[in-house]
Amino acid sequence: MGEVYRASDTRLARDVAIKVLPAEFAKDAQLRARFEREARAISSLNHPNICMLFDVGSQHDVDYLVMEYLDGEPLTERLARGQMPIADVLRYGIEIADALDKAHRTGIIHRDLKPGNVILTRSGAKLLDFGLAKAMNAALVASISPSSSTAIHIEDQITAEGVLVGTFCYMAPELIEYGQADARSDIFAFGCLMYEMLTGRRAFSSASRAGTIAQIIAGDPPAIATFRPMIPMALDRVIRTCLAKNPDDRFQTVHDVMLALHWIRDEQSSPSAPIPLARARRRVWGERTAWALALLVAIGAAIGTAIWSKREMDSLARPLTASIVPPRGLRFVFTGDYAGSPVLSPDGRRVAFVAVSPDGQRTLWVRALDSADPRVIDNSDDAMFPFWSPDSHFLAFFAHGKLKTVDAGGGVPTVIADAPNARGGTWGDENVIVYTPETRAGLYRVAANGGTPVALTTPSGGMTTHRWPLFLPGGESFLYLAANHDLLDSPATALHVRSLDGKSDRVVTHTLANVAYVDGKLLMLRESTLVAQPFDVARGVLTEVPSIVAQNVHFDSSTWHGVFDAAGRTLIYQAGGSIAGTHLIWFGHDGASLGALADVARYYDLKLSPDGHRLVTNAGEPTRAAIWIVDVARNVRTRLTFEGSMNEAPVWSADSSEIIYASRDTPSERAAIYRRRGDGNGPRQLVARLDGDADPGTVSADGRWVVATLWNRPGVNPQIWAVPLVPGEKAHPLLAGEIGTRDPRISPDGRWMAYTSSVSGRDEIYVVPFAGGGGKWQVTTAGGHSSRWSPDGAHLDYLTSDNILTEVDVKSGLGFEIGAARALFRLDVNPVSSSDYDLTADGRVIANGGEADPTPLTLVANWR
Repeated sequence: MGEVYRASDTRLARDVAIKVLPAEFAKDAQLRARFEREARAISSLNHPNICMLFDVGSQHDVDYLVMEYLDGEPLTERLARGQMPIADVLRYGIEIADALDKAHRTGIIHRDLKPGNVILTRSGAKLLDFGLAKAMNAALVASISPSSSTAIHIEDQITAEGVLVGTFCYMAPELIEYGQADARSDIFAFGCLMYEMLTGRRAFSSASRAGTIAQIIAGDPPAIATFRPMIPMALDRVIRTCLAKNPDDRFQTVHDVMLALHWIRDEQSSPSAPIPLARARRRVWGERTAWALALLVAIGAAIGTAIWSKREMDSLARPLTASIVPPRGLRFVFTGDYAGSPVLSPDGRRVAFVAVSPDGQRTLWVRALDSADPRVIDNSDDAMFPFWSPDSHFLAFFAHGKLKTVDAGGGVPTVIADAPNARGGTWGDENVIVYTPETRAGLYRVAANGGTPVALTTPSGGMTTHRWPLFLPGGESFLYLAANHDLLDSPATALHVRSLDGKSDRVVTHTLANVAYVDGKLLMLRESTLVAQPFDVARGVLTEVPSIVAQNVHFDSSTWHGVFDAAGRTLIYQAGGSIAGTHLIWFGHDGASLGALADVARYYDLKLSPDGHRLVTNAGEPTRAAIWIVDVARNVRTRLTFEGSMNEAPVWSADSSEIIYASRDTPSERAAIYRRRGDGNGPRQLVARLDGDADPGTVSADGRWVVATLWNRPGVNPQIWAVPLVPGEKAHPLLAGEIGTRDPRISPDGRWMAYTSSVSGRDEIYVVPFAGGGGKWQVTTAGGHSSRWSPDGAHLDYLTSDNILTEVDVKSGLGFEIGAARALFRLDVNPVSSSDYDLTADGRVIANGGEADPTPLTLVANWR
C-alpha cells in the first residue's frame, strides 16, 4: 500500500528512505490508520535490528515517514537462491528474534513477519514494516517485561470485521481461525521464517489460499531433514516447537527462542562439540572427527555389502542413507558449463564425479561405495560430464575439447573424438557412444574405440540443442533432451526417445532436464522434486502415475541438468533446489585469491566500469535476472532494474554514467537493447529492437556505438552489429556469415575489435579494425574465448579451452602486432555467459567464481 523512495537528507548528508501513502490510499480510513500505526510503532522501538524512524509528517495531503536507508538484500531474494548455510540461519534468526523480543517487551506484536519484511545488510538482519502492528494485551506485556508499559494504544478492530491481516502462509492457526494474535503468533511466523531459510521452501504452501489455510490449521510441514539431512536435532526441535498448532505448546516468549538459538550456535562453534555432518567435508580428516569418518566408512561398507548381496538387500526394511563429501582439500563442481555431476556405475558399486582444487584444476574421481577413499583418475585434468560403459569397467568423459575414455581401475585416457564444448554422452551395449559435442548442436555417434563421428540429429522446429543422451536397455534406442536456449518455455522443449538407426523419434514428455532410467522407471525432476514413473521401453511411453523419490534436488538451470543418478537400488543426489549461488572473486596477476566481492548470488555477466569504481552484473534466475551495481570500494550491491522478466549482458557507457543492456518483458519476445542511468534515476530508454536477440558486448571509446551479438535468427549464424547510441546513425552489421561469431570487445583506444569465432571448427580469438578498412588477425591457434582488453590497451587476455587465463601483448601502429602468449593461471570460473571475468588497471582480475558452499552428496541404498 506504500511507495518507498531513496532520498538524500541534505541537512545531515545521508541517504534515507521515504515511505509515502499514495493519495488513492490516503482516502481509505483503515489504510491511513495502518500507516499511522506503523509510525507510532517504530517510533517506540530503538534496536540495531529494527529499521529506524527519523521523521514523520504530511505535506500537500501526502503522509510520509522518513526512515533509515537499508543498503542490503531482502530475505526473499536471498531465499530465491535456495537454502541458507546453517551458520547464517542461526545468525539472522538470533538477530530477528532479538528484534521481535524488543517489540514484544515494548508491547507491540508485528503480525506480518515474513521474508519480505526482513532486509539482510552487512551489519545484520533488519526487521521492518510494522504497518500491521498491534498493541498486546497488558497482562501479556507485563508477563514478558514487567517494567514496560504498552507503547501504542490502538483499537484492536482496525480492520474490517472478519478480514484477516498479514500474509497467509506465515499466519498462526489462531489468527486464521479466531482473528486473535499475541506474541506467540509472531513466534509461529518466526518458525515459518526459520523453516524457509533452512529448506529453501515455505513451511505451508498450496496452489490455493484455502489449501494453505487447511495446511496451517491441520497439517504439518515436511520434516526439515527431508531437505537438510544434516540439520542439528536441537535446531529442528526449536523450529517444530515454534510451529506448534496450540499457542500453549510453543515457546511462550521469543526471548526463550533466542536463547535456544544462541545455545545451538555455541554448540556448533565450540571446539569440544562434535562437528555437524554438514561441515564434515571441511574437517573430516581431523582427529576430532575420526569417529565421523569411522561411521561414514561403516555406512559405506554396509551399503556396499547390501548392494552386492541380494539376500541382505532384501532384508533391509528401510532405506539406508549416507553422505559423501568431496576429496580432501577439493570441492564438488556439479553446476556450470564445465561440471561433472555424479554418475553411478551400472553395477551400482562405484560413483564417478568431478572435483576442483583451490587453484581451479578439475579432475575426475572414482569412489567405491564400500570405501571411504576416493581415487583420482590420472591425466583427467579439466574433466567434465563423465559417463560409464555398460560393463562398469570404463569411464568416458570430456576434456580439452575431446571425448576420452579410460579404464576406471587405472590407465591412460584415450582420445575418441572432438567435442569442443560437450553436453553429455552415453555408452551403449554395442560399444557405441552417443554424445553432444557442442552447446548448440545435435547428437553424434562414434565407436567407443574411436573412428569417424556420424551425425544422428540436427535441432529443428525452433530447438537449438539436443543434449543429455541416455541409452535404454539393449542399446537400440536412447533418450535425449531437445530445448531452445532462448525460449525455455517453448512447447517443443521435451524429452525424446529415438532409435539408434533413426527410424523412429517421438516425444516422451515435456521437461527441461536430464533423466535417469532404472528397472523400468524414468527418474525425472518436476521443479526440484525427483519423481519415478514407469516407462514402457518397447513403446517409448510413460505409464501409470509418478511417485516422489526425493525433494529439493539440485538442478543446474544454466545447463538444464539435475544432480542425481540411480543404478539398481542405489540412488545418489545432491540437495539444493534450483538455485546455486556463486562467488565474485578477486585474483592477483599471479592467480592468488584476494577475497570476495559482494555477497553470494547467481551471477552471470559482469563488467567493470571504465573508471574502475563499480561493477555491473546480472544476477538471479536465468529467466528473471535483474541488473545490479556493485560499489567496489564499499563492497555493496544495489539493484538497478525491476521491470522485465529477463535482463542480461550489461555494459557500461564510455563515461561510466549509463548501463546499456538487453531485456525482454516476456519470455517469448526478442531481447531489445535498453539504456538507463547507472545511479538508478529515471526510467529505462529503448536503444534498438533488432531482428533477433541482441546481447551488448562493449561500447565504443567515443560513446557513439554499442556493439552487440545478434542471436536466434532462424537459418542465420550469429552476427556482430554496431548499434548507435546517438541520433542520426543507423544500426548495421560489422561481421556476418562466420560460424559462432560472438562476444565483441572494442579496444580502449577505439581502433580495434576482438571477438570469438568458431569458423575454424573451434573457438578462436580474432581482431579486426573497428571502423572497417580491412585486415584481420588471428590471436589464438589452440583455442580461446572470452577476450578482454587491459584498461591501457597494452595486452589482450582470453581463456583457453581448458580455462587458462592467457595474456598476449599487442601493439597498434599502421597495423596490428601480436606478441607471444603468456599463460597466467587457471581461472576457476563458473561460466554461463561470455562475460565471466574482467580486468582492472592495476592488474587484478575479478571473476565469477565456482559454486558457493556446495552440499554433500546424499547416497540412499534400497531407495524404493
